[in-house]
Amino acid sequence: MIIFESLKDSLATIQKTDFYKYIAIIGGSILVLLCVIFYYYHITTSDLLKKINSINAKRKDTQLVLKRLKKVEQQSQEVNELLEKEPNFKIKNFFDTAIQQHKLENKLKIAAADISSEIIHKKYTERKLTAQFKQISTQELCEFLQTIEQKARIYTKELIITKTKGASLDVMLTIATLTPQRESKDKTR
Repeated sequence: MIIFESLKDSLATIQKTDFYKYIAIIGGSILVLLCVIFYYYHITTSDLLKKINSINAKRKDTQLVLKRLKKVEQQSQEVNELLEKEPNFKIKNFFDTAIQQHKLENKLKIAAADISSEIIHKKYTERKLTAQFKQISTQELCEFLQTIEQKARIYTKELIITKTKGASLDVMLTIATLTPQRESKDKTR
């Protein structure tokens, strides 16, 4: 109570113009304080919104990576199942059988196709077979490629077609298959 009475006495002795000055100063101080608080609030919230947007972008990127990882794991599992179905598969034997089936022995430029190996991700060995055909027709090539495509274990790595005189084609074909890394060291091509 003493504080209120001393404040009342102080206000009674102040002149009206001084009273308005003090009120204006107090009001201005409160207004400046509110502006500072609003500015700080605005800066803080905008900074937090930027961080939230950055985190959301990273979250979306992470989800994409996880989806890709799941797809790669699924494909790896499918490849492993395919490899387990035919553990003794030889690409050269399949190629020779397909050549004989389509009667393309005389179209091969080289009697023996070139076979090479490359290790992929320390898990698989990719066996590539490269063959050159001379004077092959489009129909013969399409039928041969269809036979290769029907074998799930083999895929076409590279196909270079050069048109020669007439309706004949010169073709350089590279097909490949995968073998498990642990088995590829022990087995021959």
